[in-house]
Amino acid sequence: MSAQNDAAFLRMFMMILGALVVFTVIILFAANQIMGSVEEQRGEDPRLRAAVVDRIKPVGRVNVAGAPAPAAAEPAAAAPKSGADVAAAACNACHLAGVLGAPKIGDAAAWSQRLGAEGGIDGLTASAIKGKGQMPPKGGAMVSDAEIRAAIEHMLSESGVDAAAPAAAPVAEAGGPVEAMQQMAGEAMDAAKSMAAAVMPAAEPEPAA
Repeated sequence: MSAQNDAAFLRMFMMILGALVVFTVIILFAANQIMGSVEEQRGEDPRLRAAVVDRIKPVGRVNVAGAPAPAAAEPAAAAPKSGADVAAAACNACHLAGVLGAPKIGDAAAWSQRLGAEGGIDGLTASAIKGKGQMPPKGGAMVSDAEIRAAIEHMLSESGVDAAAPAAAPVAEAGGPVEAMQQMAGEAMDAAKSMAAAVMPAAEPEPAA
């Protein structure tokens, strides 16, 4: 009886084990079919093909002597900055407070005097481009000459000064001490002569013979 039970248990165990093996084979076969179908669909996708080609394309090209080289793409030109933007970035730090003798924004007299001393807007722009005193060329900013001119025109406008107005003639500087003394001596001589002519009586005319 015990031997029959053992034989029956062994047969049942082998049947269950065989069923599990068959089930595993079926699952693996189905998974392989599904994965193959997905790979085929991905391989036929034009977007995926384009992405793969873009990733594996070479980063450089070899140009053979005599062959025309491809034209390089020109960088897009940056839009010019406005006068207000340039002034805010490079000028306001000194010109808002009048640091180191810089004409203060809003001081029309100071800007008019500087405009006249430099010979107008062209001279004032050239002075800013070259640098003046403690101010570095172009105020230390990486901008064009036209943008510097726009910044100066903006500061003049904010100060109530017309950049297009003709420049006033600069005031002549006074001479040295010697020239001043000579001028004073000449004026004293002229005054003395005038006083002498007023005090001395006029000579009477001689009678005719």
